[in-house]
Amino acid sequence: MEINNDKIKYYIDRGYVDVEDDVKFKYIVEILRLFKINVKAWMRGSYILNDNEGIMFTKAQNQDWHDTFDNEYMYELCVSEKDKTIASRNDYWGDRIIYIFRKEINDDYKFMGCFKQDENKIKELFKKGTKNQRPYKKIGTQINLSKF
Repeated sequence: MEINNDKIKYYIDRGYVDVEDDVKFKYIVEILRLFKINVKAWMRGSYILNDNEGIMFTKAQNQDWHDTFDNEYMYELCVSEKDKTIASRNDYWGDRIIYIFRKEINDDYKFMGCFKQDENKIKELFKKGTKNQRPYKKIGTQINLSKF
């Protein structure tokens, strides 16, 4: 695994990553190093930073879930069980701010923004009959790395 330490150092020294940077990282390990977390490998789809923040590593498509983005939301769509009703709240994330890095098919991880669960939006979707999507509302476009 060839880590791009220069890229990591650049963003740490600058103190933030912004969606407008359109920056991509080949490995989750590189993303974690932005937060001063040094691991040799990481195979999980998330990392809890503290009581208030976490990181989600998502893929455009995988076996159980697909995700889509618009200007305001990221939607997780459960595809493994077609008619499954998902919980209106993912207790794993709670009220944390979630920094989402998304991997497109055959591409690297791109920073997509800062999100939070939106229980009101999921209730709206449920009323419309959509019960297999969980929305996360975009609340920001920048990660402040200087606090880590």
